[in-house]
Amino acid sequence: MLAAASIVSCRQIIGLPDNQETAQSTSACGLPYGTRTCASCAQTSCCSESTACAGDFTCATYFQCIGTCQIGDWQCRSQCRIDHPFGGATEFPSLTTCLVSRCQSECGLTCGAVASIDELPAAAKACEACFENSTSTCAQESACASSTECLDWLQCTSSCATPDCWRACDDRDGLADAGLAGTASYQGIIPPELSALGTTEGVGPCGGACALGADWDCVGRVMLPPVTTAGTTLETRVLDWTSTLPIENVDVSICRFADPACDTYLAHGLSDSNGFVTLHVPASPPGNAIDVLGSDSFAQLGSPASPAYVPGLYFLGYPVSEPLAPIAEPYALLLSVESSASFFAPETWDMSTGWIQAQVFDCHGIAAPDVQLKIEPSDPAVLAFFYEGAAGPSFTATATTAAGAGYGGGFLNVPVSATGTTVTITATPLALHKPSSQAHVLVRAGTLTDVFMFPNQ
Repeated sequence: MLAAASIVSCRQIIGLPDNQETAQSTSACGLPYGTRTCASCAQTSCCSESTACAGDFTCATYFQCIGTCQIGDWQCRSQCRIDHPFGGATEFPSLTTCLVSRCQSECGLTCGAVASIDELPAAAKACEACFENSTSTCAQESACASSTECLDWLQCTSSCATPDCWRACDDRDGLADAGLAGTASYQGIIPPELSALGTTEGVGPCGGACALGADWDCVGRVMLPPVTTAGTTLETRVLDWTSTLPIENVDVSICRFADPACDTYLAHGLSDSNGFVTLHVPASPPGNAIDVLGSDSFAQLGSPASPAYVPGLYFLGYPVSEPLAPIAEPYALLLSVESSASFFAPETWDMSTGWIQAQVFDCHGIAAPDVQLKIEPSDPAVLAFFYEGAAGPSFTATATTAAGAGYGGGFLNVPVSATGTTVTITATPLALHKPSSQAHVLVRAGTLTDVFMFPNQ
């Protein structure tokens, strides 16, 4: 009896649970943790967070799934994210940050296990290996997984299907306090803690290993939000294609597809000295379903008096459902008429025809490589091309190039009738063998038609 009392006393002094069976279990505080070592650490350091998660069905089902994965099986953990989405799990950030901060080694959460939180199952192992091979990169990923704000951003964007939803995640108060607001996931920009994945110029050092731009898991089950009939603010920045300097006094109108000449615009304004333009679309009158911003709505950009620029039509490519939404992805580019003369060399643009440019994005809103484009109706005079980064348009390439490089692809010398022409653009990822998105756009003579193609199939 004295010996037994001494054991209990010692266990209390060093902080071990009073229940010997609990100490030897792979479960703790309502959830499975795969190993006794991990469960013991969760019991000691994260019990309140684990108990709270166990009481949240969405959080519990996700952690019950990863509790069956072996340590180091990143593919298994990533598959759990797909099979049991955690977008609505309010307790997910707090339990994850606690485990990463206090039980990282005990639970095998190397580099914060970010690869399993945000990447494709097929790429999760290579992605995690890339993180582990760089001390600084691993530290960045651990910092994200240890930050409730960064995890909150990942959790928020995981439930998004449109750029205005991603923008809403960027601008939430919690992210603003953490310095993450405006990181603009819809621009393919990653929060500071995830800089190993991407930058404003494209993918980062681990972007390739993590298959950035190749997430097509949402295709076939895309759930687009309903179009808002409330007032909306649209914004973009207009830059010179060649110099990337801002263009002032660009005339910008928001137009309906049913009004191809944009005789009655929904909103109108001019870009300021920094190229920024902000347009306020008023709420639709009760019972009026016309004045809404559907996927086929577009911005009409007219050239300032001097210098002369090729006018543009920028199609949104998604139904606007939020009170603040981006027009272009990530900004609107206008090419001067002078530069357009040699832009497509050795081919030439007949400015009595149209020029279409399509930018294709995956389910994460990242510029996608290895995607083919098709135009209907087709015409022998139309020239298909794909951008190859700084090298410009290639008329021999057959698909989009590396994620973040160039601006996708398009079609040159598209025939145009006197009143304009409507065509259909279809994007098909090579790995998917079926379309990820389709868009109906307008073509005008001497005009660039730009369309942003987010998964909608």
